[in-house]
Amino acid sequence: MRRRFIARRRNEMVIIKIIALIFLVYLAYFFIIRPLFRLRPEFEPNHLLSLASNDMLGESFFSNNFSLPLNNPNQLLGLNLIDFEVNPPIINAQPVIRPIEESENLPIVYIYNTHPNEEFYPGSLAIHNITPNVIMASYMLQSALAEHGIVAVVEERDVRDILRANNWNFSRSYQASRKLMESARDEHPTIRYFIDVHRDAVAGTTTIDGVRYARMMFVIGQGNPNYQMNESLMLRIHQDIEQNYHDLMRRPFYNRTSRFNQDISPGVILLEVGDPRNTIDEVHNSINVFAAAFARIIGE
Repeated sequence: MRRRFIARRRNEMVIIKIIALIFLVYLAYFFIIRPLFRLRPEFEPNHLLSLASNDMLGESFFSNNFSLPLNNPNQLLGLNLIDFEVNPPIINAQPVIRPIEESENLPIVYIYNTHPNEEFYPGSLAIHNITPNVIMASYMLQSALAEHGIVAVVEERDVRDILRANNWNFSRSYQASRKLMESARDEHPTIRYFIDVHRDAVAGTTTIDGVRYARMMFVIGQGNPNYQMNESLMLRIHQDIEQNYHDLMRRPFYNRTSRFNQDISPGVILLEVGDPRNTIDEVHNSINVFAAAFARIIGE
């Protein structure tokens, strides 16, 4: 009888300890962890990701509150936003498109990501839980184009929200990004070029004059009845880059049946940059080369 009583007391004590532990964890989360990682309202993900070049570091909430080594601003670009929802799910795709600067200069380039979850190698950023991805590459491209006087906008809505809202599977990603493209064109009639930034699967790295670059490739959809017009633009950029950075470009990939939304405009470009092994620094170097070549070609 006494043994049963002692055993019962022990069980009750274990239950009490478990309840107390759960309560302490809840208090720790609510009063310590949650306030620590709560972003200020003015620091939306697009703002943090726009810190994409050595000239745009400025003041950052992260730099003020965490001891991250900031000798390379690309370390701020690896926010993994896969599960971060800034806006409610959208069906009619009315994107929030913010110009790189508020001026009379109107945007002519629209940058977006049909596959926003494609990531690069974390490298030294892994210790900070920073995962570089194609969203960062898009903001890098926006910054690089600005250096050549080209105003671009980056799509801030997520294709995956459209997929979820319409109960579409991943294979309909291009149908979802098409909604964003059409909405962006309506919002900014001056847009002439649409650049879909992807990460390749097997691109690899090349070293030119001691600098490491993530190799790039254009994808051309022959399912578009007027694909030759898109092809002409991409091949001219390809040739320009090859003349100055040999082996940086892989041969263009042709898909006989797909369009990749390139039928929307002769200025639609599908750019593959790097692969899962490439660091964000290598991607950044390549993006700068592409932006310079793009500026030269459209300047003609």
